Amino acid sequence: MTATRIQDYVNTFQTVFEGEPWFGDSIKAKLQDVTEPQAMTQPSGQHSIAELVAHMTYWRQPLIKKLEGDLGYKVFDGKVRIIGVPPKK
Repeated sequence: MTATRIQDYVNTFQTVFEGEPWFGDSIKAKLQDVTEPQAMTQPSGQHSIAELVAHMTYWRQPLIKKLEGDLGYKVFDGKVRIIGVPPKK
């Protein structure tokens, strides 16, 4: 992958996180006023805000490794655990 293409991805992700993305408010803007209880609330059959943010944060490193050309990089188990949230049974 070319450096230009990687930089395009980096710019896109930065825009989505804290810029002015094409779909409306950035992720940072959307999360700015979310309280901890709101973030931890899990709607029936849905993921909580905290789970979604943990997912985005967790998968950032594997994405960076792949973009850098480390095609052998492996994620240890693919599961995200949030501190303070009991595992689902």
